[in-house]
Amino acid sequence: MFQMIRWRQLVFPVACVLALALGGVLRLQPWRPAPEAAPDGTDSVAAQVKLPPGLGDVVFDFYERLDRGQYGEVYDMSLENKWELQGDGVYVNTGLIPRQEFIDALTAEMGPNGGHITIPATQVLAARPSTPGGKPLREQPEQAILNHLPAGLHLETWYEVDVTGMIGDVCTPARFDKRLIVADLGGGQWKVLLPGGPRPDSTRKDEWFTNGDPFAGKQLTDERQPQ
Repeated sequence: MFQMIRWRQLVFPVACVLALALGGVLRLQPWRPAPEAAPDGTDSVAAQVKLPPGLGDVVFDFYERLDRGQYGEVYDMSLENKWELQGDGVYVNTGLIPRQEFIDALTAEMGPNGGHITIPATQVLAARPSTPGGKPLREQPEQAILNHLPAGLHLETWYEVDVTGMIGDVCTPARFDKRLIVADLGGGQWKVLLPGGPRPDSTRKDEWFTNGDPFAGKQLTDERQPQ
């Protein structure tokens, strides 16, 4: 009886150790999508996704750098909207989030070294070229970024990218699903376009790991009109 009780006490720590080991394997063998279609007969979803060179790398690196707390590098591979409340439920886009504000916000929300977030694996399920402007701004806030692109950048191709992965403590990981907007901005520069959200009522963790609508019931406008 004593041995049975002792074994039951060990079940949870042993499960955590096994989960930690699995997390280590996933980090060493991340679900990077292959650039070419897989041979017939494969059951690897990631290997069957055919992506333009660079797109898969920027998606994978975005989440990997976020996991490591390398927020400056996360900033360099993305562009995020800045919204300001101008009235009851009305938000105006005033440009892009500055670098230091971006880093400070992530440090406060996710920890100085990514300590409040764990992302053991990320996978691209699909990537479709699309045309911005086909949806209202409130449904696709990323469109506003195109009116505030830094000098030297211009839109080549706009992609809707379906991403899945795991997030959370190694003992209790949860699946996440997100449709990211990723843009080829010319010269081999790929950027993840981030919608931003109504601060402080929305967190980046919610915006980057779920397909929820942070602007539900709100109105969005842009201080700049499309050129």
